[in-house]
Amino acid sequence: MFRTVIRDDAHGGPARRIPAPSPAAALTLPEIQQADPDARAQAIRLLAAGAVIGAALIAAVTHFEALIQDWLLRHLDDLVAHPGKVNLVGLLVVAPLLVMALYLFRFGRRVAQAARMPPPGCAVIRDTQVLTGAPALARGRLIQCSAVLMGLLAAAMPAAFWYLLLRVVAGG
Repeated sequence: MFRTVIRDDAHGGPARRIPAPSPAAALTLPEIQQADPDARAQAIRLLAAGAVIGAALIAAVTHFEALIQDWLLRHLDDLVAHPGKVNLVGLLVVAPLLVMALYLFRFGRRVAQAARMPPPGCAVIRDTQVLTGAPALARGRLIQCSAVLMGLLAAAMPAAFWYLLLRVVAGG
C-alpha cells in the first residue's frame, strides 16, 4: 500500500510515493538507553579539568614564549646533535592524541563486534537511541577509520617537528 506525500515549496521537488508503514512497524519503538547521571557528572568534571589545564598550558607558553625561543636558539646545536631529544618532545606532545586514537579504535571495534551503538556496558550522558545491525556496524567502522587517521597524523607530527628543526638550522 502506498500513500502520496506532497513536498512543500521549502524542500522543492515533485511529489513522490512512499510505502505506508506497516502496522507492526508503528508499534515498534526504538530502544532508548537511559542516561547515567554518574557518567554525566564524570564527563563534566573531565571537561572542566581539561579546559582548566589547557588554558593554563596556553597561558604558560604565551607568557614564557620569549624565554622558550631564546633557550631553543641557544641549544639548537645540541638538539640537532641529539635527535632523540626532539623525538621525545614530539612524542610527549602527541601522546594524548595517540591515547585518544587507541581508545577510539577499541571503542569502534566494540561497536562493530556487538553491532550495537552504544555498545553493551557503555554508559551514556543523555538518553540515546540504540542503533543495531548495519547502521551500528557502519558507525563502528567510521569510528575506527577516524581513529586510524588520528593515529597516523599523530605519528607524523614528530617527523614534522624534526623537519622544521632542520629547516631552522639550515637557515631556510
